[in-house]
Amino acid sequence: MGEGKNWIIRGEITEDKRRALFAYSPLLRKLLSSRGIARVEEAEVFLNPDWARDNHDPFLTKNMEEAVERILRAIKNGEKILIFGDYDADGIPGVALLYSLFGRIGYNNVEIYIPDRYTESYGLAKKSIREFASREVKVMITVDCGITDIYEAGVAKSCGIDLIITDHHLLHNVLPDAYAIINHKRPDDTYPFKHLSGAGTILKLTQAIIAVLNLPKEYEYELLDLATISTVCDMVPLVGENRALVHEGLQVLASSRRAGVQALCRTAGIKQKYITENDIAFVFGPRINISSRMSRGIDAFHLLTTKDTMLANTLAKQLEERNLERRKTVDVILEAVGEQITEEDMPDMITAGSPDWRIGVLGLTANRLLEKYNRPICLWTHHQNGFVKGSCRTSGEVLVTDLFEMAGGSDFFDDYGGHTNSGGFSLSLEKVGELNVRLQEAYRKLAKKNTDKDIIVVDQKLELKEISWALYIELRRLAPFGKGNQNPIFMFENIKVNKEREFANGQAHVEFKLSKDNGPQVSVVAFFPPLDILSQFLSAPAIDILANIEVDFWRGSPELRLRLVDLRKSNE
Repeated sequence: MGEGKNWIIRGEITEDKRRALFAYSPLLRKLLSSRGIARVEEAEVFLNPDWARDNHDPFLTKNMEEAVERILRAIKNGEKILIFGDYDADGIPGVALLYSLFGRIGYNNVEIYIPDRYTESYGLAKKSIREFASREVKVMITVDCGITDIYEAGVAKSCGIDLIITDHHLLHNVLPDAYAIINHKRPDDTYPFKHLSGAGTILKLTQAIIAVLNLPKEYEYELLDLATISTVCDMVPLVGENRALVHEGLQVLASSRRAGVQALCRTAGIKQKYITENDIAFVFGPRINISSRMSRGIDAFHLLTTKDTMLANTLAKQLEERNLERRKTVDVILEAVGEQITEEDMPDMITAGSPDWRIGVLGLTANRLLEKYNRPICLWTHHQNGFVKGSCRTSGEVLVTDLFEMAGGSDFFDDYGGHTNSGGFSLSLEKVGELNVRLQEAYRKLAKKNTDKDIIVVDQKLELKEISWALYIELRRLAPFGKGNQNPIFMFENIKVNKEREFANGQAHVEFKLSKDNGPQVSVVAFFPPLDILSQFLSAPAIDILANIEVDFWRGSPELRLRLVDLRKSNE
């Protein structure tokens, strides 16, 4: 923050684009152009997302017909169906989504299984599969997991369980031997959009079931809130179908009668009817994730599916308490890693571990360290029975799965997988001494000479006095914001910090007031900043900041404020 980042002001658009986008204001033209939009027709589609128009036929998905046929046959024959979901803020809403549809159509011979993050491995486990078979499970549907579980798929088949895998993670070289595999990253899949979340993928399965059963469209509409939570929390690109999904889903959430959604909003002080993607990312997501990180993932599932208001309030309050505990746990690891690192001897990739660290917070902590040190992070801790589990995060200069494969793949790791920028692994304890050397060597071989991660592209310079409701309303036409559709970043120069305060539970955030030339004061909020770094800038005579413009409802009535992206001392 403020060091090592190059701020580059986005250039003006060409005369051709200016003429083509004549219908919009100069700022909106610039922001549309930066998103690759060059014609009014494209702009109108982008500015007016439409779920009915922008989502694709689920039957374009490979194996969708087979999956739907098997599920409906199980329903017809009264067979037991088990939904097996990942334990994060993508998998849990996805499990809740599919379970909600079964409940809506009145089929109750359904079991839920969300593994324990601390006592079980990621994905399927042969022991669990055999237990399911003993309980006469005939069909097992995975949510957000299973695509790399080659051996476990074989166990399911041998036990007489028809396995339907729905996943969106990257594939290994071999596909599991399952009854059906729904994953839009399959090389033989022709579905037009490849970036759905785990719950987004399950949504397509439910769409197909609803279509075959000729059910009312409202059955699908009611599920968009859960798919939206997962789509935002899993940070998949908010473009195309995902953009339309979240745009529509936020409207569903704003009026949702789900007891759990209402309880989360009450507990966190969110105005439900004004809910935004930021509320999902920074409030809902951490609390759903914390269920498995600090306790049991099934608690968050119950929160999202219960119709009991009192139970929902109790569960939401419990998650809030665990979230506070999580922050303290993360701070302990941040301090421990910081003590191991010096500016003079900063490795290309930071690898650290301790048997005392909690598995459930490693990914969160790695994200914080990535933000602070601007280099790949890998954290690990002891698991059980002589194994180590870890989480890795990068800025995208290497694929995490490529990193694992270059470091030894299945010859070194017992299990590994993930997305472009994040992933996890497990390996035997006796190999942990090699981990750092292998990852460092793998990173040096794979890392591209690319400084993009050191650049922040600024959309426009503004003065504090230019912040207005008219500007905010215009910017929201580009929402929802997220990966692939960044919230516009503005630069404010030579401004004075008037006062600051820490706030929120655990004093995790910082708010400060800015002004310039005796103009109006504007609030700026910094979430989870490295306070030791932030304080040295706030005491400067004047600073420059990069920020997003947003609305704060915390004090009851809506107020415009800035959300800090980066800052530096003026005239540096």
